[in-house]
Amino acid sequence: MQTFKSWRPIEHVPEYLSGVFILQHFAGSMTVVCDGDFGNGQLLVLRFEGFEAVATHEEFAHQWPGESGVLKLPKSPGGNWTFPFLQVENSEWAADSVQAVTFGRTPCHYSIVSGSDIVDILSLEPPDVAWTSVEAVELVMQATANLAAA
Repeated sequence: MQTFKSWRPIEHVPEYLSGVFILQHFAGSMTVVCDGDFGNGQLLVLRFEGFEAVATHEEFAHQWPGESGVLKLPKSPGGNWTFPFLQVENSEWAADSVQAVTFGRTPCHYSIVSGSDIVDILSLEPPDVAWTSVEAVELVMQATANLAAA
């Protein structure tokens, strides 16, 4: 059965994330920008190299397979929020992935939970961690908005 455990990509994990932004690159890598109170005024950047799959869900649309109807997700310390960074152990999705079925390499299933979206990622490698400014992300968001308007 699938189980969920807390995952700490950094030492100071906030009680919750207010949002996530995903940028998929052409070279098989993906960047996830996490917005939360990290205590440094910046946004957390997780770069997954060679990821296999990503799925995004609106906050309440995500299914938690393997659960018996009662969510048993790790909680943030001192809070009622679900811990924002999870690893899914014995993931059915990872076990059925191309990497697992074809090559015998089961990727890690990461789940990033925010107040607006939930992002599930299958990756053979843990992400690289970096920081960025709000202004830098706003420039990227404006550029994508301009593409949509063209």
